[in-house]
Amino acid sequence: MNSTPVTLRRVLLAAAASLVFALAIVRAGVKDRSALRDLASQDCWFGAETVDGGQTVTRELPWMPEQDIFVVGWHALLVAPEDGAYEAELTLFDELAKTRIFAMVQRRSPPAPSARWESAALPDGTGYRVSAGRRLVVRLRVRNTSSEGLRTEVTGAQIRYVPAD
Repeated sequence: MNSTPVTLRRVLLAAAASLVFALAIVRAGVKDRSALRDLASQDCWFGAETVDGGQTVTRELPWMPEQDIFVVGWHALLVAPEDGAYEAELTLFDELAKTRIFAMVQRRSPPAPSARWESAALPDGTGYRVSAGRRLVVRLRVRNTSSEGLRTEVTGAQIRYVPAD
Protein backbone atom coordinates (compact mmCIF):
# COMPACT_ATOMS: atom_id res chain seq x y z
CA MET A 1 0.00 0.00 0.00
CA ASN A 2 1.37 3.39 -0.98
CA SER A 3 0.95 6.09 1.57
CA THR A 4 1.84 9.71 1.23
CA PRO A 5 3.36 11.19 4.31
CA VAL A 6 1.27 13.90 5.95
CA THR A 7 3.36 17.00 6.29
CA LEU A 8 2.59 20.29 7.88
CA ARG A 9 2.71 21.91 4.46
CA ARG A 10 0.03 19.57 3.06
CA VAL A 11 -2.20 20.14 6.09
CA LEU A 12 -1.92 23.91 5.73
CA LEU A 13 -2.62 23.75 1.98
CA ALA A 14 -5.70 21.59 2.56
CA ALA A 15 -6.97 23.96 5.26
CA ALA A 16 -6.43 27.01 3.01
CA ALA A 17 -8.21 25.31 0.08
CA SER A 18 -11.13 24.39 2.37
CA LEU A 19 -11.37 27.96 3.64
CA VAL A 20 -11.41 29.41 0.11
CA PHE A 21 -14.09 26.89 -0.91
CA ALA A 22 -16.22 27.70 2.18
CA LEU A 23 -15.93 31.47 1.52
CA ALA A 24 -17.02 30.94 -2.10
CA ILE A 25 -20.10 29.00 -0.96
CA VAL A 26 -21.04 31.60 1.67
CA ARG A 27 -20.48 34.49 -0.77
CA ALA A 28 -22.73 32.85 -3.37
CA GLY A 29 -25.44 31.99 -0.84
CA VAL A 30 -25.68 35.25 1.11
CA LYS A 31 -27.65 38.16 -0.34
CA ASP A 32 -25.61 41.26 -1.15
CA ARG A 33 -26.45 43.95 1.42
CA SER A 34 -24.47 46.79 -0.09
CA ALA A 35 -27.71 48.53 -1.17
CA LEU A 36 -28.93 48.86 2.41
CA ARG A 37 -28.94 52.37 3.84
CA ASP A 38 -28.68 53.51 7.40
CA LEU A 39 -32.10 54.05 8.94
CA ALA A 40 -32.32 57.21 11.01
CA SER A 41 -35.10 58.92 12.92
CA GLN A 42 -36.22 62.41 13.83
CA ASP A 43 -38.26 62.94 17.00
CA CYS A 44 -41.07 65.50 16.88
CA TRP A 45 -42.81 65.64 20.27
CA PHE A 46 -45.30 68.15 21.61
CA GLY A 47 -45.28 69.13 25.27
CA ALA A 48 -48.04 68.14 27.68
CA GLU A 49 -51.03 70.42 27.37
CA THR A 50 -54.52 70.86 28.79
CA VAL A 51 -57.32 71.35 26.26
CA ASP A 52 -60.39 72.96 27.81
CA GLY A 53 -63.85 71.50 27.24
CA GLY A 54 -65.17 72.27 23.76
CA GLN A 55 -61.80 73.77 22.71
CA THR A 56 -59.80 72.80 19.61
CA VAL A 57 -56.03 73.18 19.72
CA THR A 58 -53.71 72.99 16.70
CA ARG A 59 -49.94 72.78 17.10
CA GLU A 60 -47.21 72.36 14.50
CA LEU A 61 -43.59 71.23 14.65
CA PRO A 62 -41.49 71.93 11.55
CA TRP A 63 -38.47 69.84 10.53
CA MET A 64 -36.06 70.49 7.67
CA PRO A 65 -33.62 67.66 6.92
CA GLU A 66 -30.02 68.71 6.32
CA GLN A 67 -29.57 66.24 3.45
CA ASP A 68 -31.75 64.67 0.77
CA ILE A 69 -33.74 61.84 2.35
CA PHE A 70 -36.51 59.32 1.77
CA VAL A 71 -39.15 59.25 4.51
CA VAL A 72 -40.02 55.56 4.90
CA GLY A 73 -42.16 55.41 8.04
CA TRP A 74 -43.23 56.90 11.32
CA HIS A 75 -44.42 55.95 14.77
CA ALA A 76 -47.13 58.24 16.11
CA LEU A 77 -48.13 58.42 19.76
CA LEU A 78 -50.91 60.12 21.69
CA VAL A 79 -51.26 59.55 25.41
CA ALA A 80 -54.50 60.95 26.83
CA PRO A 81 -56.86 59.77 29.58
CA GLU A 82 -58.78 56.61 28.70
CA ASP A 83 -62.04 58.18 29.84
CA GLY A 84 -61.50 61.35 27.78
CA ALA A 85 -63.81 62.39 24.97
CA TYR A 86 -61.86 63.89 22.10
CA GLU A 87 -61.00 63.88 18.43
CA ALA A 88 -57.30 63.93 17.56
CA GLU A 89 -55.43 64.04 14.29
CA LEU A 90 -51.68 63.81 13.86
CA THR A 91 -50.34 64.47 10.37
CA LEU A 92 -46.93 64.56 8.70
CA PHE A 93 -47.00 66.63 5.54
CA ASP A 94 -44.80 68.34 3.00
CA GLU A 95 -45.71 71.99 3.31
CA LEU A 96 -44.44 73.08 -0.13
CA ALA A 97 -46.05 70.23 -2.10
CA LYS A 98 -49.15 70.26 0.11
CA THR A 99 -48.81 66.48 0.37
CA ARG A 100 -49.88 64.44 3.37
CA ILE A 101 -47.34 61.67 3.93
CA PHE A 102 -48.86 60.05 7.04
CA ALA A 103 -51.96 60.71 9.12
CA MET A 104 -53.47 59.14 12.22
CA VAL A 105 -56.97 59.98 13.41
CA GLN A 106 -58.57 58.99 16.70
CA ARG A 107 -62.13 59.75 17.76
CA ARG A 108 -63.06 58.69 21.25
CA SER A 109 -65.90 59.15 23.62
CA PRO A 110 -66.27 57.09 26.78
CA PRO A 111 -66.55 54.18 27.37
CA ALA A 112 -64.71 53.11 24.18
CA PRO A 113 -61.59 51.01 24.78
CA SER A 114 -58.32 52.85 24.59
CA ALA A 115 -57.12 53.08 21.00
CA ARG A 116 -53.49 52.50 20.05
CA TRP A 117 -51.85 54.18 17.11
CA GLU A 118 -49.70 51.74 15.19
CA SER A 119 -46.55 52.71 13.36
CA ALA A 120 -46.95 53.14 9.62
CA ALA A 121 -44.56 52.53 6.75
CA LEU A 122 -44.53 53.05 3.03
CA PRO A 123 -44.31 49.91 0.86
CA ASP A 124 -40.96 48.13 0.85
CA GLY A 125 -38.45 49.69 -1.49
CA THR A 126 -40.25 53.04 -1.58
CA GLY A 127 -40.08 56.31 0.29
CA TYR A 128 -41.20 59.92 0.07
CA ARG A 129 -38.26 61.96 -1.24
CA VAL A 130 -37.52 65.21 0.58
CA SER A 131 -34.77 67.57 -0.59
CA ALA A 132 -32.35 69.07 1.92
CA GLY A 133 -33.83 72.16 3.57
CA ARG A 134 -37.39 71.36 2.49
CA ARG A 135 -39.85 71.83 5.31
CA LEU A 136 -41.87 68.92 6.68
CA VAL A 137 -44.46 69.61 9.37
CA VAL A 138 -45.95 67.43 12.07
CA ARG A 139 -49.37 68.86 12.90
CA LEU A 140 -51.45 67.95 15.93
CA ARG A 141 -55.09 68.93 16.14
CA VAL A 142 -57.03 67.96 19.29
CA ARG A 143 -60.70 68.78 19.83
CA ASN A 144 -62.02 68.17 23.33
CA THR A 145 -65.63 67.03 22.90
CA SER A 146 -66.39 66.97 26.62
CA SER A 147 -67.09 69.80 29.03
CA GLU A 148 -64.10 68.94 31.23
CA GLY A 149 -60.44 69.63 30.55
CA LEU A 150 -58.39 67.02 28.70
CA ARG A 151 -54.67 66.68 29.36
CA THR A 152 -52.46 65.25 26.65
CA GLU A 153 -49.28 63.84 28.18
CA VAL A 154 -47.14 62.60 25.30
CA THR A 155 -47.98 63.39 21.71
CA GLY A 156 -45.91 63.36 18.56
CA ALA A 157 -44.09 61.12 16.17
CA GLN A 158 -40.77 59.56 15.37
CA ILE A 159 -40.12 60.03 11.65
CA ARG A 160 -38.03 57.25 10.09
CA TYR A 161 -35.92 58.01 7.04
CA VAL A 162 -32.90 56.93 5.00
CA PRO A 163 -30.39 59.12 3.13
CA ALA A 164 -31.23 59.58 -0.56
CA ASP A 165 -27.60 59.24 -1.67
